[in-house]
Amino acid sequence: MSSSASKGETLPTSVGFIGLGAMGKPMAVNLARALAPGSQIHVHDAVKALVDEFCTSLPDMTVKCASAREVADKSVRSTATGILQSPPESGC
Repeated sequence: MSSSASKGETLPTSVGFIGLGAMGKPMAVNLARALAPGSQIHVHDAVKALVDEFCTSLPDMTVKCASAREVADKSVRSTATGILQSPPESGC
């Protein structure tokens, strides 16, 4: 594979996604559909079962990460996105 994409060609990439709850999971699924073949999504959520479920649904492109920090580290020179719930005391 060349180091730059020719016109109309999309190269695989590595993105990170933190938060796979009610709002984050649908966003991560849509992101996965839009990525080039061979791309990877590094994912983390405080609820391990959500990560397991997501990775089972997209086994060829997901990588489980033990922490948000690991997602960021593995997404260097790419994109990391977080969908986090506001704490109840924030009033949001």
